[in-house]
Amino acid sequence: MDLKRQNDLLTILTGAVCAGTAEVILPDQPMMAMAIGLAGTVLVGVYAVERVAVPLAALALGCYKKIALRFSHRNPDEMKATAYHEAGHAVVAWLTPGYPLPTNATIVRNDDHLGEVNFEDQEDQSKQALLADIRVSLAGPMAEEMGTGNYGSGSRGDLADASATATAMVAEYGMSEAFGPQVFPADKVPTLEPEVRRKIRRNVRKILDAEEKAARTLLERHRPLLDALAAELIRKKTLRQKQIAAVLGPRPAPLPAAAPPKTLPAT
Repeated sequence: MDLKRQNDLLTILTGAVCAGTAEVILPDQPMMAMAIGLAGTVLVGVYAVERVAVPLAALALGCYKKIALRFSHRNPDEMKATAYHEAGHAVVAWLTPGYPLPTNATIVRNDDHLGEVNFEDQEDQSKQALLADIRVSLAGPMAEEMGTGNYGSGSRGDLADASATATAMVAEYGMSEAFGPQVFPADKVPTLEPEVRRKIRRNVRKILDAEEKAARTLLERHRPLLDALAAELIRKKTLRQKQIAAVLGPRPAPLPAAAPPKTLPAT
């Protein structure tokens, strides 16, 4: 047992002994026994407040603040922007064959986000799957811009995720024509020659621009779905998978698996 636990145990046992047995130990000194018993009771009480009541009070206060944040009145413009943002993620994911399905979408805010869309687990880490991840990430800001005229600072997480994935594809995963199978560990990138770093940035931007265009094209082509899902989010605040499916309709079939490469004759 470590020293802290020993001290905690000694404190609570001392208090309990004083509170519970003082009168037995000192039957001929009732005033002294009463004083010791009172001191023990205070000691136990202080221990309980410090170790139990204070953490519980802090937990309760934290829960109250979260509930107040989630359900307090929201600016209608902020709610509309959030609804279009989250609807954009869900619509592009839904229309991307083989992409994990959204399990729910919400515009109920929390202490670290204004809304969110959760998806089924993604096991595929192929190049096409990573490009789809970038497309779905960028779809939120694109949809918010389409619905309100611009997107806010709340999009920084999506933009950072898309940039990080694109950078990893180019520098670490060998998924760029610019470098072929050559890879650079993430911690080494800042030390690379300036021209190599510029080449990485150019190819990252190339990926981001292409997937931004793909996301915007899907959203513009299916604008009625985007508007309908955003409106339903504003109305119900949280949608489950079946409710999302009811708004978006049948999902495109998954793309057929790529044919295996032909075997070249031995030379």
